[in-house]
Amino acid sequence: MFTYSRSHFRVAYPVGDRPKIRIAGVIGEVIDLSEKGVSFSVAAPQKMSEADLSGVLLRAKIVFLDGSEEGIEGRVVRHTDPVIALTIENTIPLARMMAEHRAIIQRYPTGP
Repeated sequence: MFTYSRSHFRVAYPVGDRPKIRIAGVIGEVIDLSEKGVSFSVAAPQKMSEADLSGVLLRAKIVFLDGSEEGIEGRVVRHTDPVIALTIENTIPLARMMAEHRAIIQRYPTGP
């Protein structure tokens, strides 16, 4: 029997096919995304690691591969250079999450 331990459906993005995230003047890549959380990597981690980010509220925009954008606000729950994880305070619509999942399946029918 399959059990899923997360409370929200999560989309994991293949390397080279990831949405961008713009946050505090830094552009990163979304590693995975759910309705209430996002993990991303930043190319210039020193800009994001000047202070302890734990619990800090950040505002960002996710730019999806189809060009659409979603504004988010979230608190840092984990920061291990170069990866930062946020708990999103607003919600990514489930329809958007399902569209992202379908797009990955269409681009990678046998997996990444």
